[in-house]
Amino acid sequence: MMQKTEQKFYELADSLLRESGLLANRPSWINLRQLVHEFLPDLLDTDCRSHTYAILLVLLRNPEKSPERAKKLAAIIESACKSSPDELFIDMLRQLAPDDLTSTLLPQIYCTDSRGSIAVYLAAKIGLHVEPDAFQYFLTARTWQQTDLINLAFLVRPSEQLKVSTILEQAAANESSAINREIFTEFRHILFGEPPQQPLLPDIAIAASSGTVITPAPTINEDVSEDPPEVNTTARKGSSHRAQAFSSRVAPTTDAKGKKDSPGFSASILKIIETNQSALLVLFVITTIFLVATGLSKWFVSDSAESVTPPANAGKLPSHWTDSATREKITERYLAADKDYRMGELYLTRDRFSEALILFEDALSIRPDHTLALYRAGYCRLHIKDYAGARTALEKALKIDPTLRYANLLLARAAAAQLDNKGAESHFNRELELAKDPVVAEEFANFLHNTGKEVEAESLINKYQALYPDRILILTRKPDKSEKEEQRQ
Repeated sequence: MMQKTEQKFYELADSLLRESGLLANRPSWINLRQLVHEFLPDLLDTDCRSHTYAILLVLLRNPEKSPERAKKLAAIIESACKSSPDELFIDMLRQLAPDDLTSTLLPQIYCTDSRGSIAVYLAAKIGLHVEPDAFQYFLTARTWQQTDLINLAFLVRPSEQLKVSTILEQAAANESSAINREIFTEFRHILFGEPPQQPLLPDIAIAASSGTVITPAPTINEDVSEDPPEVNTTARKGSSHRAQAFSSRVAPTTDAKGKKDSPGFSASILKIIETNQSALLVLFVITTIFLVATGLSKWFVSDSAESVTPPANAGKLPSHWTDSATREKITERYLAADKDYRMGELYLTRDRFSEALILFEDALSIRPDHTLALYRAGYCRLHIKDYAGARTALEKALKIDPTLRYANLLLARAAAAQLDNKGAESHFNRELELAKDPVVAEEFANFLHNTGKEVEAESLINKYQALYPDRILILTRKPDKSEKEEQRQ
């Protein structure tokens, strides 16, 4: 009788999982719930085929927001995070209420073993979002791999990316750990980059899916000694205690005698050796002969070869390394600032000036005298029409390096945008003093022509046309008001 009941349960459960919509609205839900409540309450408690059926059984038996439901779901999800998840289990997680996921799935993210990676992947896969203040506590709770950081970015709402980045920037300024500061910076770069369309399956899950070790589904009446600690996704000053609350879950699994579980790796190696003894013996003999022959040949050659005296400074290392392009001394500050600067250059190739400006400002926070970062910060501010900020950054760059090319040209453009014609002329002239560039000269001549100085403009064009006869330099002018009105009509 019991076997028939279990078989009927799995048949109805499979039908329910194939149907669409909310669980309570599916046609098979009523029949399945009636079956569970009519028979013994311990049905399938000791043997459940998978975590998916275990969660379904909890939902059928226990009402929402009940302590018993939370305990059982926490035990099932904790066990599921130890192995590679399947799509059926992920679809079942999507049926859980946000409160259930907050108290059962999110605590697993703090685990330092593979459970943390699987929990982040599951949360990203089901589209779970958390409050912006929570991410700084997630990032400082454990060591994060690149795949986990990418999956964690899926938990940020698109409309709150800038807010999360600002919070992490402020947290990094007050963070004493260099590792945590690096994690904050890396996560901010991932937020403003182009993440994959779907969450990435962690490496540990990929390995588990190809192995032979399968973690059994937990029993529904598994004894849970303590209530799962609640995770408040809104950050507060005392939230750092959450990592300590879940530290007990990170301990390695032990059996009844207190011995740690063995992965079975050594047994596999022994089996390979036993089945390939002849081949391994032949390989050993060949290797031994090769090593002996190599040693003898070196011995003979060493007697006949002339001794070579190494240079006097052969064993000495330089006191420091120098960048071959900038001739600057390479230090930790130099490398940290250079990393942000180069990332900003990548964003400039896509004309994403606001994101690039953030990275250039990060580089300047590490090295305020980074000339190229100052130049690029002024360039970005000019494109987002922050002319005052652009002039400030470019003037700082010129104070460090007065011969910096095109900095005066950008200053001239910013001054012209602010209707500071005298300042624009001064910067154009300084740029031409550094190099007689026909492109700069043509832009300067057109600026003079549009500001009413036609004679000076023509003189400048004729001068550079003579210097560069192979180029064609053209004067243009802005349309007057009457021409603009005619174009509008």
